[in-house]
Amino acid sequence: MYKIKKYLLKIYKLTIGKVNYMRVKQKDITIISNNCWAGIFYRNNNLEYLSPTLGLFFMANDYIKFIYNLKHYIDSDLKFISIEESKHKDYLKKLNYNSPIGKIDDIEIMFLHYGSESEAFEKWERRKKRINWNKIIYKFSDQNMCTYEHLKKFNDFEAQNKICFSTRKYKDLNTIQIKKYKNSENVLDDIKTYKKYFNFYKFLNNMEVK
Repeated sequence: MYKIKKYLLKIYKLTIGKVNYMRVKQKDITIISNNCWAGIFYRNNNLEYLSPTLGLFFMANDYIKFIYNLKHYIDSDLKFISIEESKHKDYLKKLNYNSPIGKIDDIEIMFLHYGSESEAFEKWERRKKRINWNKIIYKFSDQNMCTYEHLKKFNDFEAQNKICFSTRKYKDLNTIQIKKYKNSENVLDDIKTYKKYFNFYKFLNNMEVK
């Protein structure tokens, strides 16, 4: 199954991925994402992985802490804990989560698509060194225990380029409503649905650069 998946990915990169790559003018971007969204975009557009936030997710509160003090967390040591040691253990157990859990200072990172702690550590350390501090896009969505207060803090976060997907349209917040989930508590899947509501290529190619 792994070999088949790898083969199909190779074919995708040589066909659709190659076409998508030509659509991207700003190719040296770093996307700091709260979930797997960034990794899928890099992969589908044949872009180099210039962010450590791939194949993982943050709880909303931890993501907000992470972006507000990004350099501190990037420069701090990554350790691993058991689910019993996690402050989110009840939530994770409901998800039947059994992948590595990283911890940096007071935040936790769920390395959902990593087979081992060593793999998660190696890729986190390698990719964090590639961050382009002059071209960062911050991407958030109302998942994983997200509240209005988290959305408000993201809205108030002083960054040139940021995107937030939500189930609702807020008058006082700059979010992109995923109407498919307007009757849900949160955006269940922003990876497969966002294109209908937001042109990321246009946003990306016109983003402000330091």
